[in-house]
Amino acid sequence: MAVTYTLSNCVIEGIINGGNLKEDIVGWLMAFADNNNTLPCKLAIDKDRKAIDAYLSYDNPYVSAWLQLMGLTPSSWELIDIDNSALESDLFKEICSCTADKVMIVHSHNGWVCSLYKKKGEIMYNKVPLSVLDACEAKAQMLAHP
Repeated sequence: MAVTYTLSNCVIEGIINGGNLKEDIVGWLMAFADNNNTLPCKLAIDKDRKAIDAYLSYDNPYVSAWLQLMGLTPSSWELIDIDNSALESDLFKEICSCTADKVMIVHSHNGWVCSLYKKKGEIMYNKVPLSVLDACEAKAQMLAHP
């Protein structure tokens, strides 16, 4: 059964600023765009596509190419209705809180303010518990379930 993940824009930032752009783009992000179900999952974005704008804000041609592939039919996005009054800084938490699976991927647990965690790997957003995986945990979990 496919899981719907919410990919925080901090993951994109971490990929761009990290040392392994090729492996992260080709080996992981492009797998989301593979409609042959390499990964049994989809990525959640808001119906207004503000999440895509956040990804594009890094102005990286590889991220742009990935986004183009994600949008091809059949789309690899799961479009989610969200409360449009949510703050821009809360966009990905808002998206995640409106999905059935409520799993968000972040670049690093250490990048989050510790006070957000109820316990490591779990935060509360608008009284909704969200599971949080860092990029390494997410890769291991997703790639272990072909």
